[in-house]
Amino acid sequence: MVAVEIGNNPGPKILFQQKRAADDIITCAVTTRAVGASPVVADVPPRAPDIDVAAKSAFLAIVLPNFKRNWRDMRWDSQPRMRLAMRYSKPTIVCRKMNRERQFDALFLLESFLRNDAHYLTSSGAYGDEGLPALRRAITLFLNRPELGFVWLAYAKQEPAAVCVVSYAISTSIGGLVAKLDDVYVSGKYQKQGIATKMLKDLCENLKRKKIKRIDSSVHKRNRPAANLYASLGFKALEEERLALVL
Repeated sequence: MVAVEIGNNPGPKILFQQKRAADDIITCAVTTRAVGASPVVADVPPRAPDIDVAAKSAFLAIVLPNFKRNWRDMRWDSQPRMRLAMRYSKPTIVCRKMNRERQFDALFLLESFLRNDAHYLTSSGAYGDEGLPALRRAITLFLNRPELGFVWLAYAKQEPAAVCVVSYAISTSIGGLVAKLDDVYVSGKYQKQGIATKMLKDLCENLKRKKIKRIDSSVHKRNRPAANLYASLGFKALEEERLALVL
């Protein structure tokens, strides 16, 4: 049996199957199916069995070019077969609220944001940034005072991939609780994979269930990708500028 799934994301994957029937006649099929979240795996035996002309033509026209195009993504097993793992499939994203078991994931991601985000660093002095001790105190406050807000985490392949922080406030204009969104960050290797969009969409659904009426956030003037992300989610730009006063 030969089973080959090839394909870049987005678009269909190609499924090529070949097996030898009981009467020793080769049957082959080339079909397509939708891209899934699991890695693409190709198993090829050490010696390609005989195939008829039509199947061979299909193999050469459809499967082989994909192997050649994606050769950088191949890894080899010790067995005499080739295993192809495509990195183009989007990872499954799971979002969770920080708890005591996940606090170190939050600490890792938020420290990376506070130390490495160029846009934040231009304003860190005005925010009164006190480094890692202040971050640890903040995480402890979120754990001990959940009525004040929470840390929202996104996991990809069971690894901490993205984070944001939500604090509650009362709005006189809307007459209810609103959420203040800060520190939106995606770990470097997971950027540009739609994780921030998924994280914020799940966050919006979570806040709606809590009867939160609005989300307020801010974006650096020169952070165009973040501004585009917020706009795609329905955020409206305000003719205001964020100010800070350290007490």
